[in-house]
Amino acid sequence: MTTSANNHFDHENELAILYEIASISKHLRSMDTICDLLLDKATRLLGAEVAVFYLYDAGEARLNLRAARGIRLKKICPQIDPLLSEGELSTKTLIWSDAQAAAFPVTPLPARYPVRAALGVPVKSDIALLGWLYVALLKRPAFDTRQVTLFNALADQVASTLETTLSLEHNYRQQAALAEANQRLEQVLNEMQQAYAQQERLIQTIKALSLPVLPIGEHVLLTPLIGYIDAERSQLIKEKLLAAVGHYQAHVVILDITGISVVDAAVAQMLLEATQAARLLGARIILCGVSPEVAEVMVNMDFNLRIPTTTDLRAAMKLALRS
Repeated sequence: MTTSANNHFDHENELAILYEIASISKHLRSMDTICDLLLDKATRLLGAEVAVFYLYDAGEARLNLRAARGIRLKKICPQIDPLLSEGELSTKTLIWSDAQAAAFPVTPLPARYPVRAALGVPVKSDIALLGWLYVALLKRPAFDTRQVTLFNALADQVASTLETTLSLEHNYRQQAALAEANQRLEQVLNEMQQAYAQQERLIQTIKALSLPVLPIGEHVLLTPLIGYIDAERSQLIKEKLLAAVGHYQAHVVILDITGISVVDAAVAQMLLEATQAARLLGARIILCGVSPEVAEVMVNMDFNLRIPTTTDLRAAMKLALRS
């Protein structure tokens, strides 16, 4: 074949390679597919026996291994902290052959791997380095100028698709993290609502247990008062007492204050109001459990309830049942 015919063949072959490179779809959204296409064209079309692709981590200023052809992944350096800056990596196409005295500046392969020529090509967007393609020849002595041009064309064609894919993956991760955070928040809210409902049930149970109204005879009720009585409990006592009087059509209500921890003006006022309200419903109050100390306190506070009082429950029940 003549020189002219060889040049024509090379030109047609180069056009065919460029066409196949240009046919890489810009709509690919799979990182694995992008890596497969890149390494396939680097080895099958452009004749490299080894091809390795790294993604660039700008935060760590590090190259992270993503895929390889022609060599097992376990033999390749998984991470590279390049001596070159990001600016140098993104603007320089590194070319090396074993005829040179200096070593290749970024070496992912084992030190004694039989590489005769190597090429490092940046995969970059308009503003940032996205990845880095390393290709090596094991038989031929060097990459020619045409091959270097084609490798750069391949990297440029892949870069736009890679940038879109990385952006989508970042958005997916953010959406997944947001969805997970929302799920955790919803779980916390549900747990809080359940805890609040349980607390409310517990409070209602405590209120019910702390103010029992017991029918002990026909039209006779017993209400033992226990613990500390604040304004809220005072209101609850009056409400529940009046409701019980109406429900049981009680004529007598025994209020046992033996278990009240403190009898003060507020408690005395509650007893006075409960007595007056019960009278309006046709029931009378018997105050049970009045100790000498409580009697003295009530006298000192000048509270005259004008109701029967007893020191113990037995006496109160006898008085109620005689009524």
